[in-house]
Amino acid sequence: MGRSPKEIVLGMMASFDASGRYLASYADDAVWDFAPTAENPTWARIEGKAARQQVHHMTYDRATFLEMTVNTAVAEGPFVAVAYTFRTRGIGQLPGLEAGAPLRIEVVTIYEVRDGLIVAQKQYSGPSLPDADTTTACDGQ
Repeated sequence: MGRSPKEIVLGMMASFDASGRYLASYADDAVWDFAPTAENPTWARIEGKAARQQVHHMTYDRATFLEMTVNTAVAEGPFVAVAYTFRTRGIGQLPGLEAGAPLRIEVVTIYEVRDGLIVAQKQYSGPSLPDADTTTACDGQ
C-alpha cells in the first residue's frame, strides 16, 4: 500500500526549500489557491506545476533561510489540513518590514491528494511579522 495523504503532505513540507524540489509531490495540473492577506488583498490562483515553479523561484531564489514547523495536521479521506509556522529571511521588501528581514507567517493550508500526488491546496495566511527567532538560525546559515 502507498503512502497516506497525510504522509504525502508532511513529506512534501519536509522537503520544502529554495530549490523547489517539494513540487515533485504535486500533480502537473495541480491548483494553488491563496486567500487574501494584508499584503495581497484578493484571492490568487496558480494553475499547474510549471506556473507554480516560476512563482516559487521568483519568490524564494533570494531566500537565505526557509523553515516550516508543523503545529497540527489532520487528515480525512483525501484531504489534509495543516496549521504551520513558516519562517524565512531574504525574500525582499515587504510592507512594514526591512528588506531581507527575518519574518514569520502563521498558515493553515488544506491539501487534496489523489493517486499519490497533491492536486489542490487552499492556503490561509496571517500577516508577515518580524521574527526575532530566525535571526540566530539565519545568521548561522
